[in-house]
Amino acid sequence: MPALALWLLRHRGRLLGHHGAAQAVDELGDAVRQARRAIDLPPGMWYAGPCGVSGCDADLYARHGARTIRCRTCGATHDASAREAWLMQQVADRLGTATEIARALHGFRPDLTPSMIRGYAHRGRLLGHGADELGRPLYRVGDVLTLMGR
Repeated sequence: MPALALWLLRHRGRLLGHHGAAQAVDELGDAVRQARRAIDLPPGMWYAGPCGVSGCDADLYARHGARTIRCRTCGATHDASAREAWLMQQVADRLGTATEIARALHGFRPDLTPSMIRGYAHRGRLLGHGADELGRPLYRVGDVLTLMGR
């Protein structure tokens, strides 16, 4: 990719004069959008906390929808629903912006969007807890989970 970008930069004068320049710009823009979309996809795995069986401190990861989680270090098996409940309990008191919370919960609540969170706040169903350094309102994750029926 870097070599191709350098080639495009060196030949931009000829390329801009080409009859297909507008289409090329459109195609390149589309390629960039597709690349960003692929990069920004949520991970296929979620962090389920430390194993904790017999002193094992290995981190557990599970695929969304899995019923059990097996520790890759000690082989212990964990109930995914129980680990998810534990994880939600751990983050319940954390504060985040609407976007941060929607991204963090995407794998568990793919229907949750930042605009939904802002809408709950606008209608008085969700209280803000201060603002971040950019002035964006902060919300408690547990309050959002309660509204979503978790």
